[in-house]
Amino acid sequence: LMSLGMKPLELELLEAGGSAGQLDPKMSSTWVAGIVVFVSGSFVNFASFAYAPQSLLASLEAVQFVTNVLFSKFVLGKEVSCRMWAGTALIVAGTVLAIVFSARRAAVLESVGDLLSLWANPLWLAYLAAIGALAVGLHLAYRTFERRREEGRPLPQSESALPALYATLSALFGSTSVVGAKMLAVFVVLLAGGIMIFAHWFFYVTCVAYLGLMVFWLVRLNRALLLYEPLYIIPLLQANFNFFAIVSGGIFFREFDYMETHMWVGFTSGVVVMYAGLHLLMTSLGEERGTEEGGVPTTGTVHEGKPQPSLYANPITREAAGPEGGTDIKAESRSAL
Repeated sequence: LMSLGMKPLELELLEAGGSAGQLDPKMSSTWVAGIVVFVSGSFVNFASFAYAPQSLLASLEAVQFVTNVLFSKFVLGKEVSCRMWAGTALIVAGTVLAIVFSARRAAVLESVGDLLSLWANPLWLAYLAAIGALAVGLHLAYRTFERRREEGRPLPQSESALPALYATLSALFGSTSVVGAKMLAVFVVLLAGGIMIFAHWFFYVTCVAYLGLMVFWLVRLNRALLLYEPLYIIPLLQANFNFFAIVSGGIFFREFDYMETHMWVGFTSGVVVMYAGLHLLMTSLGEERGTEEGGVPTTGTVHEGKPQPSLYANPITREAAGPEGGTDIKAESRSAL
């Protein structure tokens, strides 16, 4: 439902020429319908956290990439290449593997104290330290790529590296909101069991942290639609979000503690196959969006004598940038981080 709710947004973006700034949601019944479906799916998704491990549910979210292909084929009337069908098949196969071999158990949570104790897990603290250090590295790398663009000496693969760095940094913290959502679902279960959660400070800290992380993720998502080609950056954001949601949930709720060796092999293989399929979809989409009218790139840079397709395919950034990829894009990219 959440994936289907995103489709009206993509339709509106296409009709507006890819520019979120040209949308008028109040006048669009399509947009309203999408919001209703998306919110409904969000409630169902929230409810599911109380009944299954987060690593399993996050793996299931890869199904949205299949709906993206079907939507493009049957609604937008686009031709789907053999590579895209192959990528879709790999995503389905990887998802099935991940589900079959995922953890069926997690830490037993019968009180607010049980939830609070999960924060003392050394592996979780190490994970938080790791994503903090990775975030700093990604930020520095993004600024380096962007500075070289400003100087007119872009590094190789800048067009693909910048959105990839942006998406990964966004998902590092945005995906942690899924941990908060599952914690809130557990709080609801505890409340139904007669435990007065409103008397405990940890409930309110969890609410604030969840809302803060969700706002961060939504702001980054909205800015990504303005900075980069929506049909490229959205799957990239979703893929990173799903990956870190799997890892964070498996560590925080100790779901990985209940996985035996054969389960680790099957689950890891499933995730690898899933992302191999996503890679096929992304490369196919990049080739399709990078060329128009006989394969001539519409915008982008020239590296080693070869024109590079631009992922800044948004009319706002194209118009502001001019033929060389201009300063307004750079200003937006700097403010993005």
